[in-house]
Amino acid sequence: GGKRYCMTFQEQQDLLLKNYLLRYDKDENSVEFIITSICNQKCEYCYLYRHGDEMYPPEANKKENILRNLALLLDWLDENHYKYTTFDIFSGEFFQIPYWEEILNVFYEHQMNTPNIPRRDFVIPTNMSFLMDDEKTARVEYWMNRVRDDVKHFNGFWLSASVDGPTELESVERGLRNGQTKQDEFYDKFFKFIAKYSLSCHPMITREFVKNYKRNYDWWIDNIIKYNVIFKKENGCEVYSIPMMLEVRNAEQWDEESLKDYRDFLFYVAEKDLNTLHNGDLTDFAYHMADNFSDGMMNIGRYNHVQPYTLALPEIQHKLPCSIQGGSIFRVGDLAVVPCHRTCYPDKVYGFLELNENKTKIIGVRGENPMLAYKIKTLNQNRSFMKCAGCPIKSFCMKGCLGAQYEDRKELFCAIDEVCEMFKTKYRTVNDIAEKYGVYDIILNDLKIPKERREFIKYARDIINRYLYD
Repeated sequence: GGKRYCMTFQEQQDLLLKNYLLRYDKDENSVEFIITSICNQKCEYCYLYRHGDEMYPPEANKKENILRNLALLLDWLDENHYKYTTFDIFSGEFFQIPYWEEILNVFYEHQMNTPNIPRRDFVIPTNMSFLMDDEKTARVEYWMNRVRDDVKHFNGFWLSASVDGPTELESVERGLRNGQTKQDEFYDKFFKFIAKYSLSCHPMITREFVKNYKRNYDWWIDNIIKYNVIFKKENGCEVYSIPMMLEVRNAEQWDEESLKDYRDFLFYVAEKDLNTLHNGDLTDFAYHMADNFSDGMMNIGRYNHVQPYTLALPEIQHKLPCSIQGGSIFRVGDLAVVPCHRTCYPDKVYGFLELNENKTKIIGVRGENPMLAYKIKTLNQNRSFMKCAGCPIKSFCMKGCLGAQYEDRKELFCAIDEVCEMFKTKYRTVNDIAEKYGVYDIILNDLKIPKERREFIKYARDIINRYLYD
């Protein structure tokens, strides 16, 4: 009889991670490249400001490693037939990296010189502070236009603006490390820039934001209208580019006082949007609340399919709302395969891509924690999160962030009580808004809205009424 070969534990780990990457992640539409943890702001709610040192080892921030590994990684992805079409470039603040243009050039040269690969676009979140430097702004514009004009190799160049609001808000919770503050001149440049390039914004909803919600929300909507910041939908319809409001999933943000402010904020959003964006048209407002980005919903409401709406009626949730279950995420400086940019602690790293001896090619995969990769990728948090399994609103609650949960009690899969209360407040308030404005009467009988969407809205309304009011 022939000898039986037994795999070592490490060989099993390596094979598991390799299978994960080449079976699960190959067909996703984006790959995220974590470049560095460098940032010029000190946002009080930000995990990178508070925990960045634990997640980013010094060698992962070294320029020569980043530039070399990035080129090798892009080759490896195409050699392994990754089908992705978006370069998601993630950093602390990308345009603060002294050699950011050299990094973009690696992506650019790869797209220009590699045959038979898909066109790709760039998506880069940024705090827009480059606008405080005219020379740097000119270089950012050069790159945006260079890529946008080359439709043979690229699909676009998008910045996602991480700006929370006026200087009175940002100077309190998002100060610049050099002590400067963003003044009116900066915000004037900001709105002109996002109008010129049709960029979208993702302000974070924090206790500071909702404390002065009227000032902050008016600032957004009034300036977007004043500067004529337009979003062009896939169907050609042009509307104002409303910001995507993201509630911070941190425990310290939500208590009785901030939840009361948050509830008042949501009522104000309804009143303001109905009157300014929807011109008093209740049906159009109702369609906006019913939007869940499914087919058939785009054309019925003017603001449908623009941004996930703060006042969206509940929709069925069986996966996490962020990118952690999407495409592969790599920390470029040390070629770590990580769950996401908020969870790349040493013991959470899935593994590493391995280089040959003279560091000219990726030749293998070293598994460190591949079972966590399978667990997160296939997670249905309605069953797997402690506390969520027995919760009446689990079928539509958006759930918390794994990174925030880990920071809170060193446990990835346990919901944070304060965040649960925030979501309960959100769904209760959205339900109250829908009742107040007669939204349910409009949409539950409207045959333009797909039947399954109407049925789920009705189901969620019943659950909220039964369980979320004491």
